[in-house]
Amino acid sequence: MKEIKAALANYISILSNSLSQTHRTEDRPKYIGHLAQAAVMSGLIHGGAKISEMEEVLLQERQSYGRDYLSVRVGKRRRVLLTNLLP
Repeated sequence: MKEIKAALANYISILSNSLSQTHRTEDRPKYIGHLAQAAVMSGLIHGGAKISEMEEVLLQERQSYGRDYLSVRVGKRRRVLLTNLLP
């Protein structure tokens, strides 16, 4: 569970930094949406939810990866983090 918490914290940090650094106004709502999903995941983890509940939220977040465009650098890091979040 420590690995999942660390990966999620890293994911949140990258999204937060990316939100504050983006120059693309149209990207801000996307980052905020991803941060909201990360908050849901964090709540599940800290609330003692089952991994299956976490996997459902993570699946939604992974599926959104292909539906929105964020800068290549951020998008690539996000994809790697999502892949490593859960087995």
